[in-house]
Amino acid sequence: MKYYTMELQPGGKAADVLIYGDITSLRWLKSDVSGYSFAGDLQALGAVDEITVHINSYGGEVSEGFAIYNILRNHPARITTVCDGFACSAASVIFMAGERRIMNPASALWIHNVQSCESGDARKLRKAADDAELLTEASKTAYTSAGLNISDEELSAMMDEETWIMPEDALAMGFATEIAAQEESDRPTQSAKHALFGLLTMALEKDGAEDDEADDPDKEKPTPANPDEDDGESGDEGTPEGEPDTGDDADNPDHEDDDPDREDDDPDPDTTDPQQKANQQWYGFFNALMNLKEDKEQ
Repeated sequence: MKYYTMELQPGGKAADVLIYGDITSLRWLKSDVSGYSFAGDLQALGAVDEITVHINSYGGEVSEGFAIYNILRNHPARITTVCDGFACSAASVIFMAGERRIMNPASALWIHNVQSCESGDARKLRKAADDAELLTEASKTAYTSAGLNISDEELSAMMDEETWIMPEDALAMGFATEIAAQEESDRPTQSAKHALFGLLTMALEKDGAEDDEADDPDKEKPTPANPDEDDGESGDEGTPEGEPDTGDDADNPDHEDDDPDREDDDPDPDTTDPQQKANQQWYGFFNALMNLKEDKEQ
């Protein structure tokens, strides 16, 4: 299988393109692609309505990248670009040619200022620097023409710093229009996740039942068999001021309003139940943990 291919899909109205190598005017490897070869292969396909360009490239020559970008932009077909791995440097410019620009969850863009190699005297080196700045502005035009959500100053700063852009940031900034969805399946990882949630639910329900028993005053102090004997031992001194009534009168229906466990006596009815809050935190933690592991295995 070649790293660079251009093929018609069944039906002859859509084409798939793979750019999985260097973008260069001198094609030494099967993976290399040039503006000239790209234009010739695209023309050989004939009339197509849709072109999907899959990209995994470290980039290459600026002129070849610009040529492929403009070929796609000027083509009448609907263009979709997909970052399958890296779309770096000139390849990131080609990525911007898509009307739909799709990042895969494990993919990245890399943008920077145009670079060049030059030798000579100071005058020649200064001119090379000026030329590099002009070409950098052309790269910025390719990015901004797609409709970014960041300012020109922010884009310039990112290119100055040679910035990696991950899928979520690419979407937020406007470099990408969407992130490829990861559908759930019946793979073992999914089954394990559901099983873990089932065990977690049982554990939390068991812990909640144990906590309810621990908080039940009837469980901690059984009602005396003979209330009169208990009163005789405790005397008539009553409950000290400022302390809750822990005597047998707490079991008297007449003191039902003093039950601290009643919802009516709760000084803050809006307070979240601690056990319920803990359950929510556990569910959130395990959900995030399993989704992270699933994303790493994609």
